[in-house]
Amino acid sequence: MEIQNKQNEDLVALNSKKISSTVILFFVMLQLLTYLTATMVLYSFWGLWSIAILQVSIFFIPVFILSFLLKISFSDWLKVFPFSIKIFLQVSALTLMLIILTSLIMNYFITVPQVKYEEYVQFISSASLLEQLLILAILPAICEEFLFRGFLFGSLEKSLGKITSAVIVTLLFILGHLNEVTVYFVLYYIMLGCLLIFIRLWKKNLLLCIWVHLLNNLIAIVFWSL
Repeated sequence: MEIQNKQNEDLVALNSKKISSTVILFFVMLQLLTYLTATMVLYSFWGLWSIAILQVSIFFIPVFILSFLLKISFSDWLKVFPFSIKIFLQVSALTLMLIILTSLIMNYFITVPQVKYEEYVQFISSASLLEQLLILAILPAICEEFLFRGFLFGSLEKSLGKITSAVIVTLLFILGHLNEVTVYFVLYYIMLGCLLIFIRLWKKNLLLCIWVHLLNNLIAIVFWSL
């Protein structure tokens, strides 16, 4: 009887985790759809600041609210702790190497239409350097990592396993960055998504993911400013 009760409890717990995973996936996909749609609508009113407002209100704040509502412990996904200089140099070198390699491949095989290129440059240069650093580098690195490699991966991992969760998180991350301009850089987002989830699996430290994401964004700002 005790064994049967134990099996029933385990089954209930498993079903509960699956339900939570379904709710989380639906919620995150709704977040991405809202973000992509709202950005296009609000950009004409607030410019680049629309990205900052939406990143915080759609990506950052809701993960804490949903964690509370679904009774998901912050310790299950908020893996933020100090790292050594050695690890810092390792992930930084790996990031730079992959950015350079991917950029070379894209320059050889992919041609971005001049009109789209100019639109994107104008989009980046429409703000001051300080605004670019805050809106296009710092906030996305924090908000997106809290959502994707933090909350989403940490919540799905226990019920779906590391590999399945990693694939789902990476696919959603890539899809969440595609529009009529960035679609030409899909290879780059594939590389970045795979790199970030690899670091999350390798070092289990969300802070490292934030740093790599930030480093990537800083390099992108410098590149588009040239």
